[in-house]
Formats: sequence, C-alpha cells, structure tokens
Amino acid sequence: MGYDAHEDTYATSCDEFSDSESELSSVEQLFKGYEPSLIVLDGSDHALFTQIEQLIDCLRASKLIQQVRVSTAFLQGLDNTEDNNNNKKCEETHALFAAIAGLHPICETFICHLHRHLARDVIQEKDGGLWTCAKTMQRLTLNNFLLTDDLIVALGQNEELTELRAYFDSGSKSKDAEAAAAEDKRGLDPLFLALSKSPRLQMLDVYAKEDERPEKPRRLTAAALTALCQNPTLQEVKLWHLDTDLTIAMAKALETDKTLKRISLNACFVKNEGYSAMAQMLTVNTALEKIHISDIVSADSCIELAKALESNNTLKELELTYESESNKVLQAMVEMLEKNTTLQQLKLYMSYSFENDMSFSAEKGTEYEESQAADDWELKLDALLEQNRKGLR
Repeated sequence: MGYDAHEDTYATSCDEFSDSESELSSVEQLFKGYEPSLIVLDGSDHALFTQIEQLIDCLRASKLIQQVRVSTAFLQGLDNTEDNNNNKKCEETHALFAAIAGLHPICETFICHLHRHLARDVIQEKDGGLWTCAKTMQRLTLNNFLLTDDLIVALGQNEELTELRAYFDSGSKSKDAEAAAAEDKRGLDPLFLALSKSPRLQMLDVYAKEDERPEKPRRLTAAALTALCQNPTLQEVKLWHLDTDLTIAMAKALETDKTLKRISLNACFVKNEGYSAMAQMLTVNTALEKIHISDIVSADSCIELAKALESNNTLKELELTYESESNKVLQAMVEMLEKNTTLQQLKLYMSYSFENDMSFSAEKGTEYEESQAADDWELKLDALLEQNRKGLR
C-alpha cells in the first residue's frame, strides 16, 4: 500500500494485504485500513447492512473521501433488512446520509432510485441526513428521483452547490403515490427558478423521464428557462427535450449572457425557427465556447448557423447532426471557416435514413461524384480547423 501525493489517495492492490485481513468486517474491507477517495455502496456485500453503525463511524472520521456512490441495490437492501423496527431503520438511514453530508465541501455524492426503495418517513424528514446532503454538497448526482417540494427547497438552500446532475423519475414505481402525482403536476419550473438564484452553480444537467413523450405538454416554461440561463455563475447546461418555443427563449436569453460557456441540447423537438434564433444569438453572443446538438438539424438550418459563425469569435467547438444535402452543408462550413479563425473543433454527423439513401440522382455516376465532392470539402474543413488550432491564421 503506497501513498500517491499527487492524487492525495492511497494506491493499493488486494495482493498487498495479508491473509489475516480476510477476517476483517465488511466495513473494514471497504476501507481496507486506509481512506479511499471513492466509496461505492452497491449492495453487493449484504453484511454491510448489519454494520451500518460502523460504516457511519468510518464516514464521519474520513478525511480523504472525494466521492460517494449510493446505488439502487444498497437502498433496497437498507429497506429490506430483517430488522422490523422501522424507526431504527429511519434513524440509521438519516445518520448514514448525515455522515455523507459531513464530507462536504470536497465530496461528490451519487444517489440512485431513492423514492422506489426508502420509507416515506425517511424521505419526508426535512431535517434528516438526506436533505442535509441536498443542502450542503458541492457536486450532487440524483438518479431517478421524484421532484418533490422538499427537494426543490433543499437544493435552493444549498449555497455550496456547483454541479448538479438530476435525472427525475416518472414516479410510476414510487412507494409515495401522492408525491408522484404532485410531481407530475409541478413540472420543472420551480426547480429552474430556485437554481436561477443558486449563488455558485456552474454546471447543470437535468433530465425528466416524463418528457420522453413528445405529445405530452412540456413541463418547463420559457420564463423559467430564461431565468436559469441568466444565472450569473452558470457556465455549462445540458438540457433535454426542448421544443421550438423553449429553444427560441433560450437563444434570446443568451444574446446578452456573459457567463454561459457550454450548452448541450439533447433529443429535442426543434423546428427551423428555433435554430434561426440560435443563429441570431451567435452573431452577438460573446461567451459561448461549445455547442452540442443531438437533434437532427435541417440542411437549411446548418447553413444558417454557419453564416452566423462567420462573425463569431468566441465559439471553439460545435457538434451537430444534420439531414441530407451534405455537400451544401460542408460547403457552407468551409466558407464559414475561411472567415472564422477561432472555431477549433467541428463534428458533423449526417443522419442516414432510407430517404437519404434514395436522395441521390438515379443517373449513373452521380452518387460517386457527390461522395467525392463531400470528401474534398471534408479535407478543406480539416485543413482550416488545424490552422485554427495552431493559431496560424
């Protein structure tokens, strides 16, 4: 076992432990006589559930833990222990999360599927360890949570929060049907409005399962999204399932924003008007450095974005997927790069479909000629990007 001064952690392998250490308790095996930077509570060792107090003591005494991951299986194991004393279970769970919360501000916490496996008393205890985590952690990942009022309040009160990754459950399998129904009506507005005032928030990634169905009304309004984008500390945001109106609202908010550097739009439902607003924003925005779009963007919109970037001197990375007419898109990007000297990474993906495959002329040789032309444009793109990366222009 050796100490790595650069990483501030201990490097070990199981071979370095003596045979006698096989008699250590599950908690002792988890820590193995030193303080690891990562603690994973995954439920694989069932003996841990009978040693919760020892686990809590070790967490409280820790100095070097950087990250804690609490998995679905572990939460389920906590709830399904043979001890029928529910009050004791709740007390132990509160104490466990309070010990994790005590690791802040350096610790990142990952908690999965909470509402499906823990008793309602644990979730609703406003002064419990769980909400202490939500109120104190700098970097927090909540996987498959219900978006309850208590959670929104706790996150809004967290003045240390710098990174939040939140993947909210639909509530269909939650033990708390009342909370699930309330969450369905609430939407994302209260969360976004609370986080718009978060004093140190730098990165936000929010995904809500209910929004997977495009026919269902959006649970986020333009006003709440605009407020979030205007948070003066926010530098990176990853958003899912935006529609055209929300994209337009975000673009207008970013026209005057000075701090947001990276945006990622995933699985969106955006028409050309939305990308026209994005193009207009790029002609005046002076902060954005990276844009990722996983939606399929029309060729016309790609060309419009390229035209806008001719005068942009801050964006360094652009990644998007476009439909058909690759030569027109590539030509527009080359013409843009002949004027733009700051863009360094350009990742373009063509969306292949049966319609795209059949879009070539039936005239013999046309498909080959178009493919060859696309290759030529790509070579020019690569050459111009390389010059930008090396600062040769």
